[in-house]
Amino acid sequence: MLAIDLHRRSVSGDVVAISGATITATVNVSGNVVQISGQSVSANVSGQVVQISGQAMTTNISGNVVNISGQITSVGTSFLPNALTQVNDLSGGVLLPSGAVFSMVVLNMSGNGPIWLGGTGSKRAISGTGPILYASQSIALGLNNFNLVSVFGITSGNYVTSWGVA
Repeated sequence: MLAIDLHRRSVSGDVVAISGATITATVNVSGNVVQISGQSVSANVSGQVVQISGQAMTTNISGNVVNISGQITSVGTSFLPNALTQVNDLSGGVLLPSGAVFSMVVLNMSGNGPIWLGGTGSKRAISGTGPILYASQSIALGLNNFNLVSVFGITSGNYVTSWGVA
């Protein structure tokens, strides 16, 4: 049995099958499970939990666009130490040696002066710009290669070490 109330703009019943049409609707679902099989869904979600099982869904959550395609996210399976990098005091610093990773940590060695971190190109490390690490401090970065990080030090000749998950 299918009941449609046009005055209240509501549909209730067992199953509603619609083919070859586009429907725009505002739906409030509280405490119920909504199953969509083999369809693409575009939804605006605010303050709600969205559970997706193998479906393609584009959702607008608090002004950000999130694309979920049912893919499994790859994670690292090994620890990757990087070579010690000697820091210089020249504008732009030096890039860390190359190595593909999922994430990394950069550590300013004990006894060093402060160092600044930067990126590549016009975003390279310079004095007074970017994150600063004092002796024995480290920073975790979600970058995919060590060589995307440049380091600049007040004292040339200090060393940083880095490692990542590959």
